[in-house]
Amino acid sequence: MVRKRNRKFQLSLSEVVTIVVYFHLSHYREFKNYYLIEIKKNLKSEFPKAVSYNRFVELMPNALTVIASFLSNSCLEKCSGISFIDSTILKVCDNRRIHSHKNLSFTIFFLWKKW
Repeated sequence: MVRKRNRKFQLSLSEVVTIVVYFHLSHYREFKNYYLIEIKKNLKSEFPKAVSYNRFVELMPNALTVIASFLSNSCLEKCSGISFIDSTILKVCDNRRIHSHKNLSFTIFFLWKKW
């Protein structure tokens, strides 16, 4: 049986949420690099009690409910009933596969044809 210690968080929930939100606003593609470079090195004075990367990944699910409630209350607008998706041209590497790439105009064409 593996025993786990139930330590208190070193970071507060608001700090975890702040780090996750700022990651999505940053130019980083990988969260691990963002956390190790930006948070642990460059922002050490703002987050003096920053935990290890593995521990932070364990803390991230706790922030999910806070972020979800924030988005549902403030950022998401009510749908008017009609939604459109951008149907820009998709570049394909092989023209023989061009018909497997579907976009909105392709879908509307076949839906219109069924009527």
